[in-house]
Order: sequence, then C-alpha cells, then structure tokens
Amino acid sequence: MGYRVIAGVGSIRRSGNTAAALMGVLAGAAEMERVETELIQLRDHRIEFCLGCYEVHAQEGSPCMIEDDFQPLREKLLSADAIVLGSPAYFGGMTGLLRTFLDRTGPLWGQLDGKLAGIVAVGEDHFGGQELVAQSLTVFC
Repeated sequence: MGYRVIAGVGSIRRSGNTAAALMGVLAGAAEMERVETELIQLRDHRIEFCLGCYEVHAQEGSPCMIEDDFQPLREKLLSADAIVLGSPAYFGGMTGLLRTFLDRTGPLWGQLDGKLAGIVAVGEDHFGGQELVAQSLTVFC
C-alpha cells in the first residue's frame, strides 16, 4: 500500500517561488519508497466562494451544492495521507485563491483528522508577510 502526498499551490503564478518550493517538497517525498505525489495548481480550478451552508454537509460524503471544480479537489484531500499547502504573501496574508479554497474545506475538518500537514509561506523579505501566511496556515492545519 502506498502513501499519497498532495501539495496545493495557492499562487496565481504557475511557475513562481511557491510552486518551486512545493515541487521541492514533493521531490523529497517522492524519494521515499511507495510514495505517490501530486502538485495541484489551484489557479487551474474554478473555486467559488463558500456559502457557509454547512447543513448540506451534515452527512459525511454529501456533495457541496456549489457546482464548480471543488468536488474533485475534495476527493483528493480525502484520499491523501499528507497535505502541503503553499502561498506567497499578498498584502500581509495568503492569496485570496487559497483562502477561498480553505473556506470550502470547512465541512471536511473532521474527515481530515490524522492526516499529516505541511505549509510553505513565501515572502519577499524578512517581515514580508510570510510570517502571517505561515501563522494562518498553521491555524488551518
């Protein structure tokens, strides 16, 4: 049985520093036996804002009522053994793209228990906002 590690790139830039750092994390994980990795560019998916209607998710596995690209991402999260999330610092915080994605995972929190988590926060300089990104992602994890 293999081990599955996924990494979500929260940057709008496909080949930016955040993607490069996450690819490095996945490359290290892939060196281990029976580890499958996947890099997910969130920018390639249409992810709508959460409506906060957690009633729809009262039963485990019930789909979200929003019709967008989140459902396949939801399945990837649930099937992963480890999840690494990365974002550059935009105006002192994570990107809106990653924040929207994280908001949509709210109903999954109990189902994500026991999974390993990692974070990558990228900033321009010391106190470039990456500290706040790392703090926000740590709270999420």
